[in-house]
Amino acid sequence: MQFWQRQPARFGLALDIGTSSVSGALFSFQKSHTASPRPYVHEVYRSLLDTSAGIDAHMLSRHAIRGVREVYEKSLKKSKVPPEEIIVGLSAPFYISKSVRISKPRKDPDSLITQQEIEDLTMRAEADIRKSLDVHMGNDLEFFTKSPGKILVNGYRMLDPIGKNGQTIEVVTRLEANMRSFREKIEEFLRGHRRETRCTFTSIPTATFRVLNGIMDTEAGMVFVDIGGEITEVSAIQDRALESVVSIPTGSGAIIRKIAESFHLSFHDALFTLRRYTENTLEDALTRRIEVVVESAVSSWRLAVSRELEQLFRGGFSPEHIVLSGGGSLLLKYKRGFPQGVFRTPAQRDIPVSVIQPHAIQEFFENPSYFMGPEDFGLACLTLLPFLKED
Repeated sequence: MQFWQRQPARFGLALDIGTSSVSGALFSFQKSHTASPRPYVHEVYRSLLDTSAGIDAHMLSRHAIRGVREVYEKSLKKSKVPPEEIIVGLSAPFYISKSVRISKPRKDPDSLITQQEIEDLTMRAEADIRKSLDVHMGNDLEFFTKSPGKILVNGYRMLDPIGKNGQTIEVVTRLEANMRSFREKIEEFLRGHRRETRCTFTSIPTATFRVLNGIMDTEAGMVFVDIGGEITEVSAIQDRALESVVSIPTGSGAIIRKIAESFHLSFHDALFTLRRYTENTLEDALTRRIEVVVESAVSSWRLAVSRELEQLFRGGFSPEHIVLSGGGSLLLKYKRGFPQGVFRTPAQRDIPVSVIQPHAIQEFFENPSYFMGPEDFGLACLTLLPFLKED
C-alpha cells in the first residue's frame, strides 16, 4: 500500500532594492497537481540604506549590495536552506528603460498580416532601443525585461492582428536594463550558497503593472505613483500595457534631509523625529515647526508630479484614476497633497486619487502576510511574480 506524502516546501526570496532600503520577503510554496501554488510568506526583512548625503550612484550601489547581503543572510537563518528562486526588483536609478514606436506602411493593405511582419517590427524596435541606450551607457548594459508591447493596425490596438488586414502596422516595445557589473556582483553573492538558484531581475514598475492587470481594470487607463526614498516613479498604464515610466528625483529622503538641516540633526535623528511627528508624539511647538518643512516638501513634490501628469494628458492620455503607493509613514500627507479637483482630464473630468495596500492582493497568498503597508506593495507584487500566468 502506498501513502501520499506531502512534498517538502520550496523556498524563494523576493528582494526590493530601493533608494532608501532593501526589503526582502522569504516565502515557500508546494507544488500541487490540483491547484495553482500560492506563496506562504514567512518573514519580511529590511536593511536601511544610508542616504544622508543624497544620491551618489557609486555609493548607492555599494549600500544596496550590502543591503542585499544583510537581508539574504537574515532569511537564511530562518529557512536553513538557500532559496531555489530569487526575484530581484529594482527601482530607479538601479535600472533604465526605454520605449519606442516603430510603424510601417504596408504595400498591399488588403493582404493578411503575418507573424513574420510583427516579429520584424519588434526586432527593429528592440535594435533601436539597444543602440540608443548603448550610445549613452556603453557596453555595460544587461537587458532583462521586454514588456508586452502594443500592436496597432490603422491606429487601433489589436490583441491578435495575425490574419487581419490593414494599411499600417505600429509596434510599441519597452526594454529594461541595468549595469552588468552591478548585476554580476548581486548574482555572484546570491548564487554563492546554491549555484543552481534561479535569479530573475525585473523593475518594480513592471512587477506592480503585471499584478495590477490581474486585480484592476487597466484597460481604460490609470496612473500608478510609487513614492520612494529618493525617487518617485510614475507609471502610465492603458489598454493593459505599461505605456511609460517617468522617474522624478524627489521622495521622502529629501524631507528627512531638510529636517536634519533645519534642526541641526543627524540624518538618523531626523528620521526618528519624522517618525514621531507622524505618530503625533512630539511637543506641539516642535510639531508646528516640522509641519512647515513637511508641507513645503510635499508641495514641491506634488508640483513635480503634476508637471509629468500634465505632459501625459497633453499627449492624449486620459486615466480613470491615480493610485499611490510607497511613501512610508508620510503617504497620507502625499495623498492630501492632491486636493479634490487638482487633476482633470482634457474632458474636464476629475481624476480620483487613492492609496493601494498589500491587502488588495491578499487572496493570492497562502497566509495573512507580514507586509506592513503601502510601502510593501511592490515587494508583495514581486513575491507573486513566479505564480502569475505569462501575459
